Amino acid sequence: PADCEGAFQSAFHRGTVFHLTVAGLLLGKPRAKVIKALKVRMNLELAKLKKHVRKDGRMPNGQAWEKVQQDFVDRTYKGIAMALIFCESYMPNADEYKVVSVERPVLVKVAGIKRPILGTLDLALEERATGDIWIMDHKTTASDPATKTDALQFDAQVEEYRLLAMAMFPDRHVVGCFHNVIQEPTIKYCPDTKDKAGYGSYLGRVRRKSGSG
Repeated sequence: PADCEGAFQSAFHRGTVFHLTVAGLLLGKPRAKVIKALKVRMNLELAKLKKHVRKDGRMPNGQAWEKVQQDFVDRTYKGIAMALIFCESYMPNADEYKVVSVERPVLVKVAGIKRPILGTLDLALEERATGDIWIMDHKTTASDPATKTDALQFDAQVEEYRLLAMAMFPDRHVVGCFHNVIQEPTIKYCPDTKDKAGYGSYLGRVRRKSGSG
């Protein structure tokens, strides 16, 4: 319903931006092209949302369009920054692990279950020394990462990811799944003030704040 909190929100949220950015970078696309593509997608999603703005400048759920737009842009740029810094500073050591799958959908038939399971592995890594497969599941959060991590010990998706990985790599030993919990930056992108020099300036501020650069 139009009067529900959160109605008319785009599915293009922080987590989606993070996943798409990481996927683009790990698939070998130039960083500038990845960022440009995300900006184009952001503007397309904003155009869709804008169609629902009422004459009084508010969304059907009462939110001011200007605030919705500002928050949307902020979440997009934060998601891109999270992904860039993760790939630069926190990816598993390439000498020890090889990326073998990125955001790949898999369809699995499981005995005893009528319908097949369809899912997507965020990232599959091969341990070079053993050939074993590890699954990395990205989780973004605006709260304390420790709080998010504590809740993930009850995450039922892990078993699903194991089944998907076993189907994708039938001749390999799927060791397990680990969560990559990434906290949203508290710093906002300020193109009119602190970041007049461009998005690189914002990334520099986020890096310094996170201690990664």
